[in-house]
Amino acid sequence: DGPNAYQTLVQLSTVARIQDMGGDCPSALETMRRVRKGMAENFGAEKQATLVETGNLATMEYDCGDRKAAVAYLQQVVRDFQVHHGGERNVHAQVFRFTLAGMLSDAGRYGEALAILEGLDPALITAGDSRPGWGYRLQALRGKVLLLAGQRDEGRALLADALPELVALGADDADELEGMAQLMR
Repeated sequence: DGPNAYQTLVQLSTVARIQDMGGDCPSALETMRRVRKGMAENFGAEKQATLVETGNLATMEYDCGDRKAAVAYLQQVVRDFQVHHGGERNVHAQVFRFTLAGMLSDAGRYGEALAILEGLDPALITAGDSRPGWGYRLQALRGKVLLLAGQRDEGRALLADALPELVALGADDADELEGMAQLMR
């Protein structure tokens, strides 16, 4: 019971996501920072649940504009998952590595993004994020990064195969998919 009980903090994380989806970045960040702090102080900074909430905070920081903080958080989260929670095969590490690769790509850090994408397993990511189509998402992100890095033919081929499948699934952001399609032109 109380404001720092595990279940209270997990529910606050949901509130932060709702605030974020509603476009209220200041409130979402304040709530999510409180969740992360409460998890770290009460359950330990390296506990799996704390790392998940830290990763969730990173995505909000990114969405709300502090991309440098987001990348730093996710790099630490991935390292901590790998050291303390089963290495690279940890399902949460896999999901956050995918997210980090996208962030690094957006920052023009294509070599780092491609290196992170190596070894990602669609089945493991699906275990951490049950949306369908992770094989296609991996293929699309790799294609996007390759295109942006100047490897146009290889990138275009990967995107041409993956994008129709992702559109058919209807599980991804249509604007993001359209942006990838425009890269192929």
